[in-house]
Amino acid sequence: MNNFIDFFVSGGLGGMSVITLILVAIFLAAWKAPAWVNNLGKLGLAVGIIWTLSGVFQMTGYLGEHPDTSVGIIYNGIRVSLIPCIYGALVFGIASVICIFQKPRLY
Repeated sequence: MNNFIDFFVSGGLGGMSVITLILVAIFLAAWKAPAWVNNLGKLGLAVGIIWTLSGVFQMTGYLGEHPDTSVGIIYNGIRVSLIPCIYGALVFGIASVICIFQKPRLY
Protein backbone atom coordinates (compact mmCIF):
# COMPACT_ATOMS: atom_id res chain seq x y z
CA MET A 1 0.00 0.00 0.00
CA ASN A 2 2.89 2.33 0.70
CA ASN A 3 4.09 1.97 -2.90
CA PHE A 4 0.70 3.10 -4.20
CA ILE A 5 0.81 6.21 -2.01
CA ASP A 6 4.33 6.99 -3.24
CA PHE A 7 3.12 6.41 -6.81
CA PHE A 8 0.19 8.78 -6.22
CA VAL A 9 2.32 11.53 -4.66
CA SER A 10 5.04 11.21 -7.31
CA GLY A 11 2.50 11.74 -10.08
CA GLY A 12 1.54 15.12 -8.65
CA LEU A 13 -1.20 15.61 -6.11
CA GLY A 14 -3.21 18.01 -8.29
CA GLY A 15 -3.70 15.88 -11.37
CA MET A 16 -3.84 12.58 -9.53
CA SER A 17 -6.53 13.94 -7.20
CA VAL A 18 -8.59 15.17 -10.15
CA ILE A 19 -8.31 11.77 -11.84
CA THR A 20 -9.32 10.07 -8.57
CA LEU A 21 -12.36 12.34 -8.30
CA ILE A 22 -13.27 11.37 -11.86
CA LEU A 23 -12.95 7.70 -10.85
CA VAL A 24 -15.34 8.28 -7.95
CA ALA A 25 -17.69 10.07 -10.35
CA ILE A 26 -17.55 7.04 -12.66
CA PHE A 27 -18.70 4.75 -9.86
CA LEU A 28 -21.49 7.16 -8.92
CA ALA A 29 -22.50 7.53 -12.57
CA ALA A 30 -22.58 3.76 -13.00
CA TRP A 31 -25.28 3.75 -10.34
CA LYS A 32 -27.23 6.92 -11.19
CA ALA A 33 -26.40 7.99 -14.77
CA PRO A 34 -24.97 5.08 -16.78
CA ALA A 35 -24.79 7.12 -19.99
CA TRP A 36 -22.07 9.30 -18.45
CA VAL A 37 -19.64 6.51 -17.58
CA ASN A 38 -17.93 6.37 -20.97
CA ASN A 39 -17.52 10.14 -21.20
CA LEU A 40 -16.15 10.36 -17.67
CA GLY A 41 -13.62 7.64 -18.54
CA LYS A 42 -12.51 9.66 -21.55
CA LEU A 43 -12.23 12.73 -19.34
CA GLY A 44 -10.00 10.80 -16.91
CA LEU A 45 -7.72 9.76 -19.77
CA ALA A 46 -7.60 13.32 -21.11
CA VAL A 47 -6.71 14.76 -17.69
CA GLY A 48 -3.95 12.15 -17.36
CA ILE A 49 -2.50 13.07 -20.75
CA ILE A 50 -2.69 16.81 -20.02
CA TRP A 51 -1.01 16.35 -16.64
CA THR A 52 1.71 14.23 -18.29
CA LEU A 53 2.35 16.92 -20.89
CA SER A 54 2.54 19.47 -18.09
CA GLY A 55 5.18 17.34 -16.38
CA VAL A 56 7.19 16.99 -19.59
CA PHE A 57 6.96 20.76 -20.08
CA GLN A 58 8.31 21.36 -16.57
CA MET A 59 11.06 18.82 -17.12
CA THR A 60 12.21 20.39 -20.39
CA GLY A 61 12.21 23.81 -18.74
CA TYR A 62 14.49 22.48 -16.03
CA LEU A 63 16.75 20.79 -18.58
CA GLY A 64 16.98 24.05 -20.54
CA GLU A 65 18.26 25.83 -17.45
CA HIS A 66 20.55 22.97 -16.36
CA PRO A 67 22.04 21.34 -19.49
CA ASP A 68 24.60 19.34 -17.49
CA THR A 69 21.92 17.16 -15.85
CA SER A 70 22.76 13.46 -15.62
CA VAL A 71 20.91 10.92 -17.73
CA GLY A 72 19.56 9.11 -14.67
CA ILE A 73 17.74 12.23 -13.51
CA ILE A 74 16.29 12.73 -16.99
CA TYR A 75 15.00 9.14 -17.12
CA ASN A 76 13.52 9.48 -13.65
CA GLY A 77 11.78 12.69 -14.76
CA ILE A 78 10.28 10.92 -17.76
CA ARG A 79 9.12 8.05 -15.54
CA VAL A 80 7.50 10.39 -13.05
CA SER A 81 5.84 12.47 -15.77
CA LEU A 82 4.19 9.34 -17.23
CA ILE A 83 2.49 8.32 -13.96
CA PRO A 84 -0.69 10.43 -14.47
CA CYS A 85 -1.09 9.10 -18.02
CA ILE A 86 -0.92 5.52 -16.74
CA TYR A 87 -3.42 6.30 -13.99
CA GLY A 88 -5.75 8.04 -16.47
CA ALA A 89 -5.55 5.01 -18.77
CA LEU A 90 -6.38 2.75 -15.82
CA VAL A 91 -9.44 4.90 -15.02
CA PHE A 92 -10.47 4.76 -18.68
CA GLY A 93 -10.11 0.97 -18.61
CA ILE A 94 -12.29 0.72 -15.52
CA ALA A 95 -14.93 2.92 -17.18
CA SER A 96 -14.80 0.75 -20.31
CA VAL A 97 -15.31 -2.44 -18.30
CA ILE A 98 -18.27 -0.86 -16.50
CA CYS A 99 -19.75 0.16 -19.87
CA ILE A 100 -19.37 -3.38 -21.17
CA PHE A 101 -21.23 -4.84 -18.22
CA GLN A 102 -23.98 -2.22 -18.44
CA LYS A 103 -24.79 -2.87 -22.11
CA PRO A 104 -28.12 -4.56 -22.69
CA ARG A 105 -27.79 -8.16 -23.72
CA LEU A 106 -29.56 -9.79 -26.61
CA TYR A 107 -30.90 -13.25 -25.88
